[in-house]
Amino acid sequence: AYFDLTQQDAVIHTALGTTPATLTVHYFTSENNANNGAPRITNPSNYYGTGGQTIWVRVETPGTECFSVTSFKLELNQPLQLTTPSMLILCNESLEPNGNDGQTEFDLTVKNDEILGQFGIGQGMSITYFEVDPRMTTGATPIADPTAYTNPAPPQGNPKTLYVMVTTPEGCKSYTTLTIKVLPLPEPDQDVEPLVQCDVNNSPDGQEIFDLTDAEADIRNNDFNMVLTYYTSEQDALDRNDPIENFTAYNSGNATIWVRAEANTGNSQNPVCFTITHFELIVSPLPALGENGDGVIEPYAICEQDTDGIATFDFNTHMEEILGEGVNPADYTIKFFRNAAAQAAGTALPYIYTNTSSPNVQNILVEVRNNESECVTTAPLTLLVEEAATANPVTETFFECDYDGTNDGIFTFDLTRADDDALGSQSPTDYSVSYYTSQADAEAGTNAIPTPTAYQNTTSPDYQMIWVRVTNESTVSGCYEVTTLELFVERIPEPSLAGGTICVDFRTQEVLRDHTMDSGLDATHTFVWYHDGVVIPGATGPTYTATEAGEYTVVATSATGCVSDPIAAVTVERSGPASPIGQGYVVSNAFSDGQTIVVLAEGYGEYQYQLDNGPWQNSNVFNNVSAGPHEVHVRDIATDNPCDEFNLQLDNVSIIDYPNFFTPNGDGYNDTWNIIGMWGDDFAGTKIYIFDRYGKLLKQLSPAFESTGWDGTYNGAPMPGDDYWFTVTYREGGVTKEF
Repeated sequence: AYFDLTQQDAVIHTALGTTPATLTVHYFTSENNANNGAPRITNPSNYYGTGGQTIWVRVETPGTECFSVTSFKLELNQPLQLTTPSMLILCNESLEPNGNDGQTEFDLTVKNDEILGQFGIGQGMSITYFEVDPRMTTGATPIADPTAYTNPAPPQGNPKTLYVMVTTPEGCKSYTTLTIKVLPLPEPDQDVEPLVQCDVNNSPDGQEIFDLTDAEADIRNNDFNMVLTYYTSEQDALDRNDPIENFTAYNSGNATIWVRAEANTGNSQNPVCFTITHFELIVSPLPALGENGDGVIEPYAICEQDTDGIATFDFNTHMEEILGEGVNPADYTIKFFRNAAAQAAGTALPYIYTNTSSPNVQNILVEVRNNESECVTTAPLTLLVEEAATANPVTETFFECDYDGTNDGIFTFDLTRADDDALGSQSPTDYSVSYYTSQADAEAGTNAIPTPTAYQNTTSPDYQMIWVRVTNESTVSGCYEVTTLELFVERIPEPSLAGGTICVDFRTQEVLRDHTMDSGLDATHTFVWYHDGVVIPGATGPTYTATEAGEYTVVATSATGCVSDPIAAVTVERSGPASPIGQGYVVSNAFSDGQTIVVLAEGYGEYQYQLDNGPWQNSNVFNNVSAGPHEVHVRDIATDNPCDEFNLQLDNVSIIDYPNFFTPNGDGYNDTWNIIGMWGDDFAGTKIYIFDRYGKLLKQLSPAFESTGWDGTYNGAPMPGDDYWFTVTYREGGVTKEF
């Protein structure tokens, strides 16, 4: 290769600390030539050298014969000898969304080791992939991410030849190619019809033997090269793990079968491309006959009075007993046959059929085909013609007043009192009577009242319907008829009373306020009122107005005769307003500093007393009363509803005293003098005598009638300002006193 030996000039000058102007550098092919100074390499910047060759260097000082000699080797790096890799083949990535589009994502680096070979692995080689040959295309761009490269769309992109450039750590490059290819996925049908079988083996275990290859034609979708294997889970199918071995005789119930469809390319070196699909195994149950689905069809019975054993049957009316409750007969094809031979011959009976056996039994066959699954079940059906039962109307009355102590509308009845009515002339030996709380139970003969002799009604307050079923026990089908009876429970009346207070005038005995008691019931009831245990004549209404004290009670009877329980008597108390005795009060200790007012009142109440607006007190005595007029109030507290409106009020109640001075100057204040509190009838005879200091009588007064008192004159002339004296004679507590 060509080398630029002058690259060493700078290295030499740097080592010596010199410049090109101070030294001369020449290059030689041998040491001898270097020492001699000739012949030298004449074009050192473009020397055609050999790898491993030694080059000698002579460094001289210009103008002298001084020089030094050294050497270095030429090293020639070579690109890696590459191995052309085998084709990189992958399966089409997915059938979604574009089906087999011939494109998928490749990790090109999986071929790195194969390209480098044993001498290139681990030597720090750089591998770059191109879609075009970088040697032929200026500015060729490498594939950005060779670990996730998607080939172009066919036809140019599948197969696709890529170009590989390997660069050594020294920068030497070598080239090769890599061909990539996308194999198509198999395309099995993704909407495979299920395999369906009727549950005929050990029915109804829900298990049948399936040949899974029955689905192959549907799965292959006209691709006969794909290889099919069967699995019980999708993950097993993906992992090719634990395939179903006995796929031509696979015992299963309802299940999903997963199918791995593999492409067969005929080349063992190709990857195995596969697609997963699935289909269902369905074990269709046989039609479940009978009301309980157990294949037992209840006999079709016709009950007739005085029957001859022959009747016309309408099979349309027996469909619920054949198919069960809630099953739509339109989903099934139902045929009736006289016997197995007729069924084999396909000779069905009409839906409206008259039996041919007498006295009362004929057995036929019912064939039921599920229109969707085509599964068929056959079961026997017995036709019966039997003697009917009659449930006669119940005339027994079941009415009770709720006298059991709870008055909740619930009572205990003996329903068997209706047996005779319901049976009529039918013998209790052959016919039974049972009782039910709903018509549905009575018709079905289920949930009969277990103890009809002691049945508590469940509907409150007062009415409940009971269904009575009469059954001919001698019949196979249990011929029956249903009638009803009604239970009535009337709650007894519940009167309530409230006591109170009547107000009576103590002196006149006039009833000032009565007390009306309300039973709380309406006038549809009748009433008996009692006063102190004695019937009150004429008192029959829902209310009673009491004018006498005592204990009262009432008994109420409903329109149907239910009588109330005795209730506790209530008390009506007597009270009344306080009546004054005399003028209603007396004043004691006249003219003293501690005078007392005693209130005098009588009546039927228990009284409290109040002076002016002071506190109420139980005592009728007020001590140490101040001078001047007062008001006294008396109220009744004997009952919860006292006669408050008749409270006693006494005005101008005053203690007895006198003013110490007066000023008769005509100014309207203290112009006259009189003794305070001596008014009213109790002081009608009281006399007051007024004297001057010499004992001369100036004025005689009667305080009860001369309210203005002395005006300070004598014989019409004003008396001088001075001290004056008086005497007064009065009665207090029945005693005549003088002050």
